[in-house]
Amino acid sequence: MGEIVKTQLADGSWGSDWLTRQNAAALRLADPSGVAYRRALRYLRAKGLSPLTDAELRERANMAI
Repeated sequence: MGEIVKTQLADGSWGSDWLTRQNAAALRLADPSGVAYRRALRYLRAKGLSPLTDAELRERANMAI
């Protein structure tokens, strides 16, 4: 989680909506009240998006294995 938080951009994203949705979902699982998650959520909502669901995050994790 430290690397995810460290690489977050000032606007709350990680440079792409695909990665931002994924990282926001991971942060939600780790610390839903954290500043990094709230910044990511604000960024996504402004674009009409939301973090991945838990099922979508698991699916991406399985694809990476």
